[in-house]
Amino acid sequence: MKGCDCVDIPDDTLQEARALLRLSIFASGRTAPNPSVACVISSADLSILIGGATEPAGRRHAEIVALDALDRFALEHARFDPPLPLTMTVTLEPCSRYGRTPPCVQRIGLYGRESDFAKAHGLYIDTVRIAEADPSLHGAGFAALRQMGFRVEQADGPFRSFLLPFLSRLKGRPLYTVKLATDRNGVMGHRDRSVSLTGESGRILTMRLRAKCDGVLVGPGTVAVDRPSLDLRPPLRSAVIPFEESPMAPVADVDARRVWLRSLFEPDSGWSAIEDPELRREFQPVRIFLLGRPFVGRELFFERQYALSSATGREALFLSVRSMSGHWPGAIEVPDVTDPAFFSELSELLAEKGLNRILIESGYGLLPLWLRSLQEDDVFLHVQHEEPRDTTDDGWLRIDAGFDELDLLDEYQFAPGMKAVAFGRRRMDGNG
Repeated sequence: MKGCDCVDIPDDTLQEARALLRLSIFASGRTAPNPSVACVISSADLSILIGGATEPAGRRHAEIVALDALDRFALEHARFDPPLPLTMTVTLEPCSRYGRTPPCVQRIGLYGRESDFAKAHGLYIDTVRIAEADPSLHGAGFAALRQMGFRVEQADGPFRSFLLPFLSRLKGRPLYTVKLATDRNGVMGHRDRSVSLTGESGRILTMRLRAKCDGVLVGPGTVAVDRPSLDLRPPLRSAVIPFEESPMAPVADVDARRVWLRSLFEPDSGWSAIEDPELRREFQPVRIFLLGRPFVGRELFFERQYALSSATGREALFLSVRSMSGHWPGAIEVPDVTDPAFFSELSELLAEKGLNRILIESGYGLLPLWLRSLQEDDVFLHVQHEEPRDTTDDGWLRIDAGFDELDLLDEYQFAPGMKAVAFGRRRMDGNG
């Protein structure tokens, strides 16, 4: 993650902001139900620049990771004289209550001007800069830090993108990214058999999307025809596919959707690290299958999913539409897809499961439903291969719906003969 040049960052906060952005990008996809928070501790001259990102649920929050690193730094250096003030910059308001871990403000309080840490090492935190309030805390984190004597300030930067899924889930709805793959002529699959339309480069992009989402969902048609695994598998990078050879212009308006999307195409966003088997387990998405009519090969499909649950540490989530629930014992019942309550009940269920961002790998049948259900922070990603398929035989499915109700967000030429076009709902308030 050397560059992170996918967004414009003001020069006066360049290094801290870039560090926070890199950490946010890395944490995204591994922290649910917690938010993907980044934290940097720095001196005014940036001779000290220490960072941390939220770890998987039940482990350290970003602030604790950064403070642990500060402890190690202090032990390795002589005492600073005169004492050196530090600034902690964090993308989300530090927690002030007990959950799976103690409150972060309690730990931060041990690093103030008069603390034992300051007396021992000549280092102390003077200012805490916070980019975003946590609505679930109702300002308690801010209040606690001020009461402890810290100066609390506003931090600016393009970090909201990595917090939006969590903030949306707090309101009862995860964020959605709908991905559709077609050839140049809009052919998106075959009615009776599984086909690959975008080849190895498209597969790598799909894996990157899975790594950066908390769950991946497919509908009944895709389950019946493709019987997909939906797990995260290497590679997530390729020496053959020159992602880095298509530099992208900066996003001046730091639209949150575009910032997150562009992080997928950054060549230095930690993809090689995620290919490590141990680390890859932390990025495995929850596999979500919407089941309809019984299909041929279902016994083998379920056996494979149970094996994957053991191998990845992630249980699959099986949902059954109400009219077919008798065929799928143990699956969670949801309304039929024709029911107006289907999408709202699905969203409520996924939010209750603690999933912040959902990738929908769309098949032909439910694509209109997904498109109708998009809200302004969701994304529709159309992956297109410029090579047309031979469609002389019957059974090929072609997308014929336009995207007139959606705004074009961005376009990426991420491999030879391959592009991804991102769409989203028009924003009503103009905020990114």
